[in-house]
Amino acid sequence: MGTYRMVDINPSGSANPRNLINVNGTLFFCADDGSHGTELWRTAITTTLTITNGNNQSTTVSNSFGTPLVVQVLDQFGEPMEGVSATFTAPSNGASPYLVATAPSR
Repeated sequence: MGTYRMVDINPSGSANPRNLINVNGTLFFCADDGSHGTELWRTAITTTLTITNGNNQSTTVSNSFGTPLVVQVLDQFGEPMEGVSATFTAPSNGASPYLVATAPSR
């Protein structure tokens, strides 16, 4: 599977993560974000994308929609995730976009 960084908790220095524990597949740990001191953190997995603005629009090819398409991204606990990119891909046929959320990269 390998090791990789999903997000930089403290972009100005070391987050000093410690006390890592797995609770039913969710990683809990203490870390310092550089602004609020040491706090409890947990991993989050994108599980739900909900369109909150710009639904039910149509436009011609190569033209923008009149209203931005906006989604709310929720984690496995039903809590909103900030800084997550959503990719909208038009289908080759049919009438629904394909939505994909990507964890923030800092």
